Order: sequence, then C-alpha cells, then structure tokens
Amino acid sequence: MRTAISFLGFNPRGYSRVTYALPGGAGASFTTELFAEALVHLYQPERLYVLLTPTAESGVPEGATESVWATLQRRVESFTEVIPVRGIPEGAEAADFWPLFEAVTGCVTPGDEVIFDLTHGMRSLPIVALSSLLYLKSTRHIQLRGLLYGAFEARQGDLVPIVDLAPLLQLLEWSYAAETFQRTGEAAPLATAMGSALPALSEALRGLSNALALARPEETVHAARATQKELARSQSPLAELAPLRWLTPDLERACTPLAGSHHTDPRRDPALLWTQIPWNLKQGRVMQAVMLAREWLVTVECLRLGLSPTDRRVRLQMDKRIGSHMQWWWRGEGDGDDALDALPGAGMRAALWKDLASVRNDLVHCGMLENSPTSVELLQRVVRLETTLRAFAKEANIPLSA
Repeated sequence: MRTAISFLGFNPRGYSRVTYALPGGAGASFTTELFAEALVHLYQPERLYVLLTPTAESGVPEGATESVWATLQRRVESFTEVIPVRGIPEGAEAADFWPLFEAVTGCVTPGDEVIFDLTHGMRSLPIVALSSLLYLKSTRHIQLRGLLYGAFEARQGDLVPIVDLAPLLQLLEWSYAAETFQRTGEAAPLATAMGSALPALSEALRGLSNALALARPEETVHAARATQKELARSQSPLAELAPLRWLTPDLERACTPLAGSHHTDPRRDPALLWTQIPWNLKQGRVMQAVMLAREWLVTVECLRLGLSPTDRRVRLQMDKRIGSHMQWWWRGEGDGDDALDALPGAGMRAALWKDLASVRNDLVHCGMLENSPTSVELLQRVVRLETTLRAFAKEANIPLSA
C-alpha cells in the first residue's frame, strides 16, 4: 500500500499560499498553503497519516475560522484516507524522541511504499523521523518512495520546488555499510549500498564477502584481486560518490594483504594463505580462522616434503600422517613417520596439531559434548592458538609474509 506520512506544523500567521512543483522538472504542480494537500494530489497515496502536535491540531492561524488540521482534513478526505496521529510531542526534550518513534513505526506495515513529508515538521522532529525510517527499512522492509521537503526558502516567485531528500537516508545506509565492513570485514552491505551505481565493483565485493564467509582461500585471493581491479577502473564514478570516495582507501588496505602478489599461486603459497588466518581472527571470524589454520599446516607440510598440496589424495594422506605422527609423539602409539619427524619443528607441530584438533572438534560439535568449553574459554584457546602457530612457523623457518 502506498502510504504517506506528513507533519502538520503551525504558524500563528498562517502558511503562505504557493505552488509546489514536483522535483526534476516533471511539470506537475499544486497550489496550496498546506504541503500535505499538495502531497495528496501530486503523489496520490492510498492513505495519509498526519502527525499532530497539540499545537498543530488545535491552533487557529490569524484571520482563519478553523484550525490548520480541520482545514487539511476537509480538503483531502475525499481523495485519500486521512488518519490523524495525535499527541506528537513538540520535540523539545530528548524524552520526546521515543513517543515519536513509536508513532512513526505505527504508521506502516511490512512492505509498504512510504512517502514521508518533512516540510512542516517542528524543531528536531524530522531528524527523529529520519532515524525511524532507516529503522523501518531494515525491520519492516518498507520501500521509501520519497522523503519530501517543500523548499519554501528556494522559491522563485510563488513557485516552490519539492526536494526529495531520500539520498540523506542512503547516506545513513552507507554509514552502516562502512562501519560493518571496517568492524567485521563483511562487505555484503557495502555491495548492496552500491547497487546499480557501481555494478561491477558491487559484484566483486559480494564475491569477496562470500569467499571469506565460507573460508575459500583461493577464491578469496582471486576475489580480492578482482575488487582491486574494479576499484582502479571505477575511479571516475567513485569520485562522484562522496561516501564511497572516503571509504576507498579502507577497501584498498583490506584487499592488499588478501590479494598478495598477482603472480603468486595462492594454493602453493603458505605466506599468502597465512594472511587470512589473523585477518579472520581480527574480524571475529573464529570458525573460519581455525579451519584455515588446519589447512595451512597441511599445505606447509606437503610443500616441505615436496608433495602437491592441491592433490586430493596427497592432501588426505598428509592429514592422516600428521595426526598419526602426533599420536606417536605424545603417546608412543603407531610407527611414527621418519620424514615428518625429520622436519624442523616436528615436536611443536605435534603439539599444534593436538590443539588444532581439539579446538576444531569443539567448534564442529557446537558444544554438544560433555565437558565442552564455554565460548569464553574457547575464544581464549583460539587466541593462544595463534601464538602457537607463529611460534611453530618461526621454529620451522616458514615465512609468514610474502
């Protein structure tokens, strides 16, 4: 349903009668002193919610015989359903914000097309309403068709342009997307915010986000490189999008360690694979970090013994060999493995594999087993695990940077 929400303000001397014109030079216009009346005729909503402060509801301007609210109701009730929302606070106190939030959220149902009019809103009320709209877009999935302001101060004669301030709401969405990316590395909201403005960059970011979320190291490297390429190609349109222009350096910094050298095979480069482990830990992606750490160790040992880390059979055998060597090292079980035992850092590798297996199993079984560690304890073990990984790499002479 197309729903309009309008503030009805009050001017003791009465509002000026002007002609409100649609944005973009569309040609349609309507002459009135009440913007909400113009909204009804120009945008044709199926229902109109009118937010009424006590002053706006009962105030009678100089020279008038009825209140502004009574005038508006009389003029538009035959064109749309008019629903008053009474008791809106005047907006003078911070405590007034929540009643206004409740009032605005009560005007819409999930999926509504919403047109919001800020023209006659008093004091801070439009700012609170703007925040409410952003919340409703996320929680009730409304479709904002307009955030309108009759710009009386920009009039030319009696012609007043209607300005659509919806880009302000987009700026708040950009802010959320940017904060999410910087805090968690999750790029999907950023890709969504770009939308049709930068489709190729949006697609590259979404690919990077998916690869990171699903712990696909090779795909992550290629996606990071694709994002770098699209950032370079998009310099001109980026310059016109101020929110993204300021975020571009952060995107470039995030992609650089993940992409590595463009001539490096990510499947055979432990240093490049390693960058994704502390990166995930920093972003709070514990499960991905632990899974990658285990695979990093398998890759390292395959390469140190001259074996292919991408051969499925070889990789599965190496996984078993490391596990068997750990059992032999700690418990004296089995026959050992001379080749693995001869590698630098063999003892530390056995301890590392034991810790990795324990943490990984706790994660995979989701705490369903008896005596499983708490989430706090598990996080502490993961932090210690990174320290052990670095110590093993140092003892085994394995570089952690390209």
